[in-house]
Amino acid sequence: MVQNNSNLFEDKVKVESYIFQQFRLGKTKKEVITDLIDMGISPEVSKEIVDAARIEYKYQLNQSNFTKIEKSKRGLKKMFVGLFWLVLGGVVTGVTYFSSANNPAGGSYVIYYGAIIFGAIYFILGLAEWLSSS
Repeated sequence: MVQNNSNLFEDKVKVESYIFQQFRLGKTKKEVITDLIDMGISPEVSKEIVDAARIEYKYQLNQSNFTKIEKSKRGLKKMFVGLFWLVLGGVVTGVTYFSSANNPAGGSYVIYYGAIIFGAIYFILGLAEWLSSS
């Protein structure tokens, strides 16, 4: 029996949607191929379909907007990185200051303003992204 082009297109869309759904659920390429084989699609065709769909899925994933959860996680990560650099710059500045202040001969200290400013800006950017995802 010969299928018309419309049915072939609908079947292709259904299979591709199924594959995308499986990737979103965290299944591996091998698991999806096994599922398609279990549905009656030949191993060679299953591998070709999954390879093509995987490329398309990755492309769409990269092109799509981040979901609120992904955006929230990214904002939190930026906040922690910013806080790390802010604290690190402050601690190292404090250590060099107290080292020179407690030295009887005096001395100089270094203000790590680059790390402090970078950390503060990155923290604020992360906070803004985290708040905008809520």
